[in-house]
Parts: sequence; structure tokens; C-alpha cells
Amino acid sequence: MLNKIEGYAAFKDIEDRFNIIKKKTLPLCAAENLISPFVKLPLNGDFQERYIMNGVLDYETDNNFIGSNFLFEIYGLINKQCAKLFDCNYADARTLTGMNCITSLLMSITKAGDKIMVSDSECGGHQSMKVVCKRLGLQIIDMPYDYNHFDMDYENVYSVLKKDDINFFLYAPSDIINPPDFDKLKLPSNTVLLYDASQTLGLIAGKQLDNPLNKIDNCILFGGTHKTLPGPANGLIMTKTMNGPNLLIKQLALYTFVIRKCIKLLVYYTHYLRWRLLESRTQKKQSIMPRDFPMN
Repeated sequence: MLNKIEGYAAFKDIEDRFNIIKKKTLPLCAAENLISPFVKLPLNGDFQERYIMNGVLDYETDNNFIGSNFLFEIYGLINKQCAKLFDCNYADARTLTGMNCITSLLMSITKAGDKIMVSDSECGGHQSMKVVCKRLGLQIIDMPYDYNHFDMDYENVYSVLKKDDINFFLYAPSDIINPPDFDKLKLPSNTVLLYDASQTLGLIAGKQLDNPLNKIDNCILFGGTHKTLPGPANGLIMTKTMNGPNLLIKQLALYTFVIRKCIKLLVYYTHYLRWRLLESRTQKKQSIMPRDFPMN
């Protein structure tokens, strides 16, 4: 039956060849981590395709989907576990990837024209961060870097942040060996550190690396969850300060919902258009998708 579905045979061929190669190789990149059957358990349930509107701070049963109260309990469980592992007061696991994390964050707390210091790819920073910041209309200031010691220039970082009145510092280590020394990193009181720990979330949770949430007063920790953590590919955003970021979290809850909804609608419409194209070619009813395509 499955072999009659267009594309299934080709998919199985690709999957079989991939599994053969996987048995003969030992991936050493954090992004190619192997996850256990236990970690995959939530992916097999109905919760995987569900979400609630707004976030855990402003949740209202009457203005949400039927059964959303059960998913709300899952969100509470995530917050509880993250509080144990990362000592955070708030955790949001609704973003889809690490890059979706930073996009949601910047859309939530910045506006076009804001200044942001970014770790450049030439000094080990993630090469996509500047692209996202530029697309959102932010003024990018390169993070001062000490190439002799292969580390950020801590004194100049503070000096530039203070002098140029920069409210956001995006540090996204991607190709570095040594983690930053948070005891040396001093930030102005109005600067928020956005720390991308995609590569090191598992090491921070395991207390092998310092947790920036415990070192920097105004810090947001985020990253992908499929590397050193390790879990299914998803995004995780955490913070410990609940006074200033309280407004941030409410904004983040809205934008995270909107972005996730837009991505899902894009996937749905892609399948819908493909189905309509097949229908026009064959001139007969297709049983792959219903005619009245769901909009929710």
C-alpha cells in the first residue's frame, strides 16, 4: 500500500542508503549526535503537533484549544526540569531550532535601528547571526577580540558597550575551543547578554562549564537541543531575571506562537499546492489529502 504512494519508494531508498552509511561512520560533530529511544518518546505522541496560544505566564483555558490545559502542564514540567538543570526561572521550548530561538528573541526585544554587539565569524562566532540581525534592521557592532589569546577582549567589550550605549550583546560561539571567562566579562546595567549555548547546553547542564545565568545579571540563555544536551531538534530559551525580562517573556510568547504558526502554515500550503498540482495533471480525485484543506 505504501509503495503506491508517490515518492515513498524513493524516500525508502534514500533512508536505506543513509542507514548503511550511518553504521559505517562515527560522527564527531555535535550537530550529528545520536539520541536514545527514550528521548524520542514525546515525538510519537499527539503533543508533538500541539501548541497553546500565548505562553505560560498569560495562559487562559477559555481562549485556547480544547485540551490545551494538558499541554500547559507539559510546559510547566519543562520549566521545572530546566530550573533543576540550568537554575533558570523561566524556560520556553516552543521554538523549532536554535536559529528560530534567536530570530524569536530579536523580534521580541529589539526594533529596527537598535544597536547590537555580535561575535563575528572571524573570531569563532556563528556566521548566520549577522545575517539575522541585518535582516531585522539592527545596527551591528563587532565584538572586540583578542587574537593573541583567542578570546574576547573583555575590557574593550565593556568600553564599547558603555560608550556606544549598546543594549544587546549577542555572543554565539560556534568555532572556538575555550569558553569565555564570565568572571572577566562585565556588562553595563542596560545591556542584555544573549548567549547562544547550542554547542554546550549539555556541558552547562552537567556542570562542566559555567552557567552564564549564574554569572551575568541580565542574561538570556538559548540554543538548539539536539547537540550536547542531547534531545530532538528543537529550541530552548531560558532566563533567570524576572523583573526586566518579564515584558520580554510576554512579547516572546506572542512572537514564538506567531512564528511557529507561520512555519506550520507554510508546510501545510506546500503540501496543499503539491496536491492541487497532481490533481490538475491526473484529472482525477486524489485520496492523499482531503479537498477541504484544514486551516487550523
